[in-house]
Amino acid sequence: MGKYIINGKKRLEGEITLQGAKNAALPIMAASVLCGEEVVLHNVPDITDVSIMKKILSSIGCFVKTEGNTAIIEGVDKLMGARVNALDLRAGAALVIAGLAAEGVTYVEHIHFIERGYEHLIRKLSELGADIRKIEE
Repeated sequence: MGKYIINGKKRLEGEITLQGAKNAALPIMAASVLCGEEVVLHNVPDITDVSIMKKILSSIGCFVKTEGNTAIIEGVDKLMGARVNALDLRAGAALVIAGLAAEGVTYVEHIHFIERGYEHLIRKLSELGADIRKIEE
């Protein structure tokens, strides 16, 4: 395993462009569908998971377009249930919330990410009145 050796007290100067992080972009993309209006996100990383999220959002009725590292998401007045995959913890949770707001049935698959980070999520949402259950496969 490697290590870093850092000599402190050095003044940093200049500018850098920060790349957006997948763990920030995916849940924000998923949550943006609930806005009902256009959302523009900058510094969205150009990675496979973002492309998959675009397809997921399109499948539930949203218009999603990317221009370079900018994603433009047009929320809809009415979400439709669909089969979606939880790509990570936060994005998966956002898809569960979107599913609760959608008409019809939403199937969120690859839920191991969600269950790793949100203890008793199904029970807690059910206590709030959600019609949600887990199916063992």
